[in-house]
Amino acid sequence: MNRSELNESVKGFSQRLKTGWQIIFIVMAVVYGISLYHALIVNPPIRENMLAYVKNLDLLSFVIAIVLALIILNLKRKYFSKKFSRSITESALSQNPELSDQELLNIVFIQLQKKMHLIWLPGFLIVLDGVILYWIIYLSRNMHIYFIVGAFSLILNYPRQVLFEEIPWHIREARKDLK
Repeated sequence: MNRSELNESVKGFSQRLKTGWQIIFIVMAVVYGISLYHALIVNPPIRENMLAYVKNLDLLSFVIAIVLALIILNLKRKYFSKKFSRSITESALSQNPELSDQELLNIVFIQLQKKMHLIWLPGFLIVLDGVILYWIIYLSRNMHIYFIVGAFSLILNYPRQVLFEEIPWHIREARKDLK
């Protein structure tokens, strides 16, 4: 398979990921937008019966957001390295050395797609954490902060084609090293 066909595969993969990313981002923005609309227009009072628990719920929500942010950093560091795509390639070649470059590329893409969704999920959950806290106690200040953090996380992990352009090269290098 020539270089242009592999590059087209990378471009197609990137486009599919972008569509999934956009769906997740839109759902996140709609959930936040509905809550923001409620906070600005309805302006609900703080639930009097919840005042004793507000500090604890706020702290719990903060801890959840921090843990999710750390999970994002760890997953990104683990799955977006040359080592990860190379290990997938080597594993596939050890099971079936007759695989073509395109088949190997598809195997790597399937694994990367799963990992990208796994990285986007905590960003969405950070926003959901803030929205759920808002609907429980009607304090919106953390909801805005968590939306910014979750949206920033998704924007940082936007599936640009540049992230995947070296994968065909990694596949060829792994094939040469295993021969």
